Order: sequence, then structure tokens, then C-alpha cells
Amino acid sequence: MELTLQRGAIPVDLDIPRTLIFDMRATWLLIQRYGSQFLTALYVAKSLPGGKSWVELKDMEVLQYFLWAGLQADARQRGEEFTMDMAAEQLRPFTYTKIFNAVVVALMADTTTPVQPGKTPATGTAAKPAAKAKPTPGPTKVSTSLKRSASPTRSSAGPRRSSGR
Repeated sequence: MELTLQRGAIPVDLDIPRTLIFDMRATWLLIQRYGSQFLTALYVAKSLPGGKSWVELKDMEVLQYFLWAGLQADARQRGEEFTMDMAAEQLRPFTYTKIFNAVVVALMADTTTPVQPGKTPATGTAAKPAAKAKPTPGPTKVSTSLKRSASPTRSSAGPRRSSGR
């Protein structure tokens, strides 16, 4: 199973191309460390009077932990270990914004449902309701052969014969 085909999997170019995904294990790591409101440890939401909003990073160490947790599935798939020190090495002055955006997108992508591979998006038209069924099923037809085999006279099978014993 490839991680890039899963919902919420975001490719990120670090030391090598990796896939950032917050699966159940990664989410559990975040909950254990930051509690059920773990997103508030990572960023604060800001808004402008015009209705526009953005998120702002709170703490670089928290981003390091989120990056580490989100890359654990990728490391398991590759058969390697991705450590906290390796996560810290990825966060540089000119790369941390790109990584922060990828982490936020990966966290939010899990709540949206994209079109599955091989499927087409809905056209937006409502489905037609099904036609009403007839109130009664109508007369039941029984074949004449069934009537004959159920008759008490066994005329169609002939007289009983002994087995020869």
C-alpha cells in the first residue's frame, strides 16, 4: 500500500522525497504529548477584517515534533528510522515555512474527502427518486406440473413398484 494514495498523504521534499501523513499512530503521539487540542500547540489562527484568515506557527520545537510524528509511517514503509534529530535537521530558516504549510495541509487533508483514484466527481445533479412499487404483487402463477406432482393420485409417476426384494 502506497502512502501517496491515502487520504491526507502529502508529499514533502526534505533530505529525500518523503510522505507526510497523520495516521492513527501519529495522531496518538500528538495526543499523548499535547492533549486532545494538539493543534493549538502548533499554530494560532489569525484573521483580518476582510474575512481572510491564516495560521501562524507558535513554536519551532512543536513543529519538529509534528514533522517527526507525521513521517513515522513513511519511515516504517521504507524500513528505516526517522529520529527527532533528523526532523530537527530539516527545519532551517528557509525551509521551515514550507514544512509548516505541508504539516498543516496534511493535518487538514484528513478531514476532507478528495475524489478517489478512478472515480469521477459528482455532477451536482440530484438523483431521481425511485418509482413507486405496485401496492400488491398481483396473482401468483403456479405451473400445471406443480399441481400434478402435488396431487394425491400419483398418476404421472405410474403405479408403485417393488424394489425387487
